[in-house]
Amino acid sequence: MRRLEQTYGDRFREYCRRVPRLLPSLRPRVAADGELPRWRQAFWHEAFQWGLVATLAAFACTLSDPVGYMFACATLLFLALQKLVQPLLIRMRRT
Repeated sequence: MRRLEQTYGDRFREYCRRVPRLLPSLRPRVAADGELPRWRQAFWHEAFQWGLVATLAAFACTLSDPVGYMFACATLLFLALQKLVQPLLIRMRRT
């Protein structure tokens, strides 16, 4: 936190003052920057975490090792695919 304060100074202190630390706010506390959300990119980058949650939920519901392993393998396979495809997508966007 100290590094962020040194880097961004008053902007970071104002952000900390406006944004709640633990409980989310029901209304926005920071002004919008005018950019539209990139949902596809957000879901793509968080897919591994969702896969991990799905793996834990599947194992907890079934208490079956093969089901847990199947979901875990699918999640790890998706992570590997994501890491392999990501540089290609970045290169395609630049051209």
